[in-house]
Amino acid sequence: MSKTPEGFNERYTVWLNADGNPVERTLQEMTRKEVMVALQFLEEQCDRMERETAEFSALAEAMQRGEVGPDDLSDAEVDALPAKIEALQECGEAQQKLARLMRRVQAAMPQWGQKKGQKLRLGDALDRFWPR
Repeated sequence: MSKTPEGFNERYTVWLNADGNPVERTLQEMTRKEVMVALQFLEEQCDRMERETAEFSALAEAMQRGEVGPDDLSDAEVDALPAKIEALQECGEAQQKLARLMRRVQAAMPQWGQKKGQKLRLGDALDRFWPR
């Protein structure tokens, strides 16, 4: 039986293969470089998804405030709502996955950030404390 906490078995993309398919690793399998790539991949994914959902997010907020209702939308906009809601959910899930990875990286290197006033950048901390 593995002594690795269950959450550390989550898989993260560390690169895309020649066919464009993601190659994934668990945190315990990752090298220092792969940790940085996985964080960057998720950050870029979140940024892209936020840009793609920004217009709908604004519309959803206006609908919540009662400034826009279904009668204000075209038939095409109403038909597109389920897909836009799904995209917004996927964006949130990507942000949560990024936060989980960041939390787990910090937990795997408890030495990093223990000293108040320590200004060790993540890449330097990985060089110093990451086991692989």
